[in-house]
This record gives sequence, C-alpha cells and structure tokens, in this order.
Amino acid sequence: MRIAISTKGYRGLDDEVSDELARSRTITLIDIYGKEKGYHLVEVIKNKAVDFSHGAGPVFAYLLVEKGVKLVVGPDIGVGVQELFNEIGIKFLKYSPKTKVRDVVNDLLRKGLN
Repeated sequence: MRIAISTKGYRGLDDEVSDELARSRTITLIDIYGKEKGYHLVEVIKNKAVDFSHGAGPVFAYLLVEKGVKLVVGPDIGVGVQELFNEIGIKFLKYSPKTKVRDVVNDLLRKGLN
C-alpha cells in the first residue's frame, strides 16, 4: 500500500510530520508491504499546494491520486479535505507534528498495515 506523509523537508525517513496537511512543504511517499516484508521509501516530492492561499485541499488530493496513494498521514484534517478523501477513497491517520517518519512507518507496520 502506498502511503503519503505530510512532511517538513527532504530528509526521507529522518524527516518529521508537518504542522499542516494540505500545505505541508513536502510529501514523503512510502510503499508498505506488511510486517514481514517491510517498506520502501519511494520519493519525497514538493507539495504543489504549499503556497496556495485557497484551494490547497483539492490540489493536494489530486497529487495524491496521481501518485497512487491509499493512506495519508498528517497532523489534522479539515472537513472539506476529509470529504474529498472519502469521495476518492483515500484514508487518513492522524499523527502528531514532529513525529519522525520512520516512527510512523514502524508504528503502522506494528499495527499490521499492508
């Protein structure tokens, strides 16, 4: 399963969950294969919606769909973005800002995500 984590920069697994979801600076994409098979860091991309004053949610969601994302991790989610995710079949999990990406992935693996 491909997941996207709203992140602060380009440090991959050593990065942290951003303070914002749709306006995070970067998006870290990871493929999770399951507890026994592990995961693979796919890429870290610039979030095209980072500087939008309005309409960041739909741009963010479209980018996730383009990348094949099924689950998004971030600090919080607004009603509009949640409704949009529901329509396009993307799930959301809340993690505290500053949580390390590596810790998020390991937690998801412990919980049996695949």
